[in-house]
Amino acid sequence: MRHRSPLDELTDDPVTFLGALFVLSIVIPALLIMWRDQLVSWSLAHHLLVPTDQAIWSVPGTSAGLDLRRVVVLVFAVVAVVAAGIALHRRRRRLRPESRD
Repeated sequence: MRHRSPLDELTDDPVTFLGALFVLSIVIPALLIMWRDQLVSWSLAHHLLVPTDQAIWSVPGTSAGLDLRRVVVLVFAVVAVVAAGIALHRRRRRLRPESRD
């Protein structure tokens, strides 16, 4: 028997799939827009973002952005997440028993 992932089960029911798609595409961005000012203030206070005059890349619609140091950290974080995902995928493929159909 083939193992079913949660994503397989989600896509089996069209109503559940459309509900999840609605939440991901409409509700979450709307909440982020509503809380944008608070998120930017919090990010500036915790030094995750810098004011626009110090930034080499500004976040559109805000008065904050990323300086060179934060851009480098962000790039390394993205590379690490992608590398971890590839390693996990290869490990799962290697450990999975061969299916004989």
